[in-house]
Amino acid sequence: MRRILSWLMCALLLLSPFAALAEEKAAENGLEQTAEKNVEKAVEKAAEHPIRLRALLIGCDSFVTQPSTAPAAGSNVTLIAQALLRDTREYRRIVTEKDSLASPEELEDAIRHAYGGADENDINLFYISTHGVYPRGQALKEAALLLSDGEREYALTAVELESMLSNVQGKKILILDACNSGAFIGKGLSLREVENPFAGGDYLVLTSAGGSEESWYWKSRDDGDPNIQY
Repeated sequence: MRRILSWLMCALLLLSPFAALAEEKAAENGLEQTAEKNVEKAVEKAAEHPIRLRALLIGCDSFVTQPSTAPAAGSNVTLIAQALLRDTREYRRIVTEKDSLASPEELEDAIRHAYGGADENDINLFYISTHGVYPRGQALKEAALLLSDGEREYALTAVELESMLSNVQGKKILILDACNSGAFIGKGLSLREVENPFAGGDYLVLTSAGGSEESWYWKSRDDGDPNIQY
């Protein structure tokens, strides 16, 4: 009887590693099936709610209170629009404005036109190249980007811009190409309390300068191209 029990114990000991391996394999198969189902669900969701891209590109070169930057801002808008057209994801709408916006009402109309129909799954690009102003010693809320058509001019603050964009659904990517533009997100300022109306998770903001810096593109005359304006 003892011999039979010994044989049974040996058989159980030999079988236990194989049983463990079988359980581990079954668990792996279960994880693989779960992962496949998750991928299928993600694909189905993407098909039902595709990510759509829109862009509003603004360039101001002619001003009332500041020197002209022509043709820099307008050229930036053109080059960025051309780059976006080559994006394989394809932009649903690309709106360009050159020396055509000089009031908050006009900017709001452009925002509605560019991002109309956007939902929470979409990506909305906002680019502006203009003069940025931030009077020394003033509160951060006084920092502004100039909207201008050469005859009219408006100093747009960070709070105003965020208010205009707040109703736009989806991710909002802002590229602020102007002097002192970092002040719009409280960056590049020493001994100042941070003020950033774009701190929400639906905003991504890139500025070309800190809050106390100027933003310049300097091109040497040594290229020998007489058609370049410096």
